[in-house]
Amino acid sequence: MEKFTKLTEPEEVDLFTIYEENGKKYIRIYGYTWFDYPDGGEYGWHLQEYDWFVEELGEFIGHLEEDEDYVDHFAQGMTQYIADMSGEAMTNLINSYFGGGPADAYLGFEQITMDTPCGNYC
Repeated sequence: MEKFTKLTEPEEVDLFTIYEENGKKYIRIYGYTWFDYPDGGEYGWHLQEYDWFVEELGEFIGHLEEDEDYVDHFAQGMTQYIADMSGEAMTNLINSYFGGGPADAYLGFEQITMDTPCGNYC
């Protein structure tokens, strides 16, 4: 797990938190950032957020083992929101996404285990 360092340029990242409640670990996936070349538009960076993607961590790991694209497939049925922004705005957003602060570390979904510490990740 690589410690997150403040960005100077935007990156495509997933934004999620692992937390514990009543003795169980959960994952909350907020969304992700992505880039495409503007087609006559001003902004190429996008924040795509999910309405409420929360799952018990063990179940999430199991679903991901069965389907490596589980997050995308599950999210298709959810309400989603997209915000378009400049690279500078996206950099600022990623650096302050979690309650005004950055993520704790970079972590891919495939790297998550039940031993993953609670925290904010991208």
